[in-house]
Amino acid sequence: MPNQMLLTLGLTSILMVHPSLSTGDVTLTSLGEGGSPTKETLLFRAGEEGYPAYRIPSLLTTKAGVVLAFCEARQGGDHSHNDLVLKRSDDGGCTWGPLRVIVRHPKDAFNNPTAICLRESGRVLLLFEHYPDGTGERKVVPGYEGKVVKTLLIYSDDDGFTWSKPRDISRQVKQETIWTSLCSGEGVAIQLRRGPHAGRIVVPANHGPHDLWYAFCYFSDDGGRNWKFSGNTQQLLNECQVVERIDGSLLLNARNYAQRGFRGLAISRDSGLNWESGGHDKTLIEPTCQASLIRFSDPLDSEPSRLLFSNPAHQTKRIRMTVRLSYDEGKTWPAQQLLHEGPSAYSCLTRLPDGDVGILFEAGREGPYETIRFVRFPITWLEAAADKP
Repeated sequence: MPNQMLLTLGLTSILMVHPSLSTGDVTLTSLGEGGSPTKETLLFRAGEEGYPAYRIPSLLTTKAGVVLAFCEARQGGDHSHNDLVLKRSDDGGCTWGPLRVIVRHPKDAFNNPTAICLRESGRVLLLFEHYPDGTGERKVVPGYEGKVVKTLLIYSDDDGFTWSKPRDISRQVKQETIWTSLCSGEGVAIQLRRGPHAGRIVVPANHGPHDLWYAFCYFSDDGGRNWKFSGNTQQLLNECQVVERIDGSLLLNARNYAQRGFRGLAISRDSGLNWESGGHDKTLIEPTCQASLIRFSDPLDSEPSRLLFSNPAHQTKRIRMTVRLSYDEGKTWPAQQLLHEGPSAYSCLTRLPDGDVGILFEAGREGPYETIRFVRFPITWLEAAADKP
């Protein structure tokens, strides 16, 4: 039987469940044609393992090489009774352990899992939002108490096997007035490696009111104990990811309501404190949907600079999950590979312990939210596509 512990946070009771570890065999299947080296595992399927739906993937490789796949396990829509769940892999995504419920409440919703593994300590932070029962993005009000959205943090020092009690950091990452909704990520956060703020944790985020979104970041210079929030990007950007470029600037890539059909960009030249508009990227088409952006390799590690991006590559429909590669800090994207032709939506990329690429994404046959799938492939497969039209 799993150990269960009832945790109290203000007026909120949160059930943390830590089942015993087990790893089952998973059958891997090839995707695509012409000997494609991609391998796929269905990790979460709607209607199975106790939940009608699974949404919003976050994928992370820890310092010890454990791969963690997070998502929301839902009873209904975006702000229904949502738990946060996890599956772990100790062998680079070849086999996976059982579903673990890591944050639960009888009625409230937990949203937007956004993970990071700290470079020195190996501690894993998971940041997310708490919506009281009966609220949602359109119904929450400004402030820190009552019918408000809160940002919470938990951490693990054993590669996701056990987790701390949740800590409310809302007063540090959220403006008290005007701001209503808040969304971390979704996907992953980063830790800077360059400049006077090397070591800073930067969490991409956005805030409401609904239909008046701004992207921004919140950050910590002491390992996640204390937090501050940045200035805003240009208006009508939300659901964003961020990378550190080799010149020390930060590139934020966001779901774009100002220029629909293309990803919106913002740039920070002061380690995430302030943002200037970067316009939009005409190569990175989107159907107004979340996307993933990570640094795959860094010249600081004697490797070429490579950024990876994934999203549904279509301007009006959530279909065609595609991964792209940039060698020039996101200025151009000369290589792309299609992973799933049909319905697909949110995604999250990671570098696996053996140097392969891992991606966790929503996909299905009739609709994009039928399953959350893990796919791995060698980076050389993506690089080989650079010469293709």
